[in-house]
Amino acid sequence: MNTADPVATLAVRYAEALLSSEGRPAEANGLILEALGAGMSPVEMCVDMLPSAMAEVGRRWEHGEASVADEHLATIAVQEMLRELVTRFPRMPARGRLVIVASVERELHDLGARIVGDLLEADGWEVLFVGAATPTTALVSLVRDRRPDVVALSASLPEHGSILADATRRLRGCGPPTPFIVVGGGALLSSGAGEPIEADAIVARADRAVEILGAWADAAPPTT
Repeated sequence: MNTADPVATLAVRYAEALLSSEGRPAEANGLILEALGAGMSPVEMCVDMLPSAMAEVGRRWEHGEASVADEHLATIAVQEMLRELVTRFPRMPARGRLVIVASVERELHDLGARIVGDLLEADGWEVLFVGAATPTTALVSLVRDRRPDVVALSASLPEHGSILADATRRLRGCGPPTPFIVVGGGALLSSGAGEPIEADAIVARADRAVEILGAWADAAPPTT
């Protein structure tokens, strides 16, 4: 950890507060409110700090420094804080664009997908957030029924890379029109069995994904 980085420092302090046996989620969230008062933006908090804090919680769980119950309590607290931070996002006019946001089949982590969906909603998109562990067959059926402009997929674990590759390949068969496909998450560090990810954009950061989709939406005709 770079202790000179205020976001990284806050992420560790927040994780420690959430996991402390003497702590309470409300007290941990006080660190967030303090940082907001000091000038850290809600978007920076969601894109950088909360995922880093949950990664620290996960690291401590893997090393036996936190229980499953501790991890669940921390996850719920982070989700509640995310809902609070979202209310502070600047809002853009409606774009008249539909995006489906989901974590791939077997992927139980959906924080990154939630953040992308919340940022897109603030940017004027109509968002259908499907959530974690979305079966690929169900996702394809939904895309065919709703005909979104964009499908945004998240996969955090490297072992889910092959599932992500299969999902993007099957989504290519949903058209015409074929939605713009953007993917992100830790699974991109490994492509599983080596299958290509047939996406229009592969993006590491949620805020960058919103920028790319905004530019695409401004240039491309609606699909519906």
